[in-house]
Amino acid sequence: MSRIVCDSSSLISMSENCILCVLKSMNKEFIIPPGVELEVVNNPIHSKRFQLKAIQLKSLIAGGAVKVVTDARLAEETARIGGLANRLLEINRRPVKIMHEGEIESIALYKLTDADALMIDERTARHLIESPEKVRDYMQSRLGRRVDINKKVLGEIQKELKSVSVIRSSELLAFAYENGTLAKCGMENALEAGLYALKFAGCSITEDEIKEYVSMLS
Repeated sequence: MSRIVCDSSSLISMSENCILCVLKSMNKEFIIPPGVELEVVNNPIHSKRFQLKAIQLKSLIAGGAVKVVTDARLAEETARIGGLANRLLEINRRPVKIMHEGEIESIALYKLTDADALMIDERTARHLIESPEKVRDYMQSRLGRRVDINKKVLGEIQKELKSVSVIRSSELLAFAYENGTLAKCGMENALEAGLYALKFAGCSITEDEIKEYVSMLS
């Protein structure tokens, strides 16, 4: 059975589109660190706007479809990776914070548990793992000012994260369609609709990628 660490962004994308049933029906072990549980359940469950999603995710955890995993080394590993990530970029020689606790903790848990994949939809976190230079380009565009990259930290991050295998919720959905899991959820014809729904919920997938999935799998 494959083990997949889930970040908050991917769970939120799926909960917003009522496709969490995919997690229940797949023969995979989905795990999260305590920080992600805090972000997707414990904090939003007190907000009327986000309470329903939090209840749905809490039910998944209670039913065992998603497991909260703790590790005595997690806090130290999270601090170490976060210390690198949040020193990568600089404005006027001052570090720019680009990652939040839940994202960093998910990466740390992936490394500590030898998981098969890290499911994460948030653009900055994915770029940090796959192509750190793109984080600088994205932040410059968003902030409209010069952002420098710390070359020493860049080298450390590339060495640290080169073995991390990243997937998005869209890729999990495509796999669920291909192996019949979507059909079990009563959504056998929902591939394209599901991919667009994930895109609009925050998953960093392009229209061209969606068309490619639909063409390849339909």
